Amino acid sequence: MRKIFLRRSANIFVLLAAFLSLSAIANDKHTASPCDKPREILSAPQLSKEEQAKARKIRAQGMVDISISEDGDVIEAKVVRASSREAVDLLLSFARSAKFKPRAGCGTTHTAINYTLAGQ
Repeated sequence: MRKIFLRRSANIFVLLAAFLSLSAIANDKHTASPCDKPREILSAPQLSKEEQAKARKIRAQGMVDISISEDGDVIEAKVVRASSREAVDLLLSFARSAKFKPRAGCGTTHTAINYTLAGQ
């Protein structure tokens, strides 16, 4: 009985090892694409003088999910986390003002960025 158990366990181990090896080999076939790299910023996001003063006063910070077109424009922004309700509009304004390097053929890309506007 014990021999049967050991034999079955060994067979399962061999099959599992073969499966993992094949899946690892298949994953190596993926070549690096320029679309896999992080987007490069052409012009940094900016706030107006009034917005900068307000951001410093309330110590605005948070995380924003953004969608970037092939042309490098921010086409959608959504605040995921903000230090306060007042910070939400500032974070959105700041994120939408960014311009990224165009990447033709990559489609719309998505990323999340942490911003600390208190020092702006």
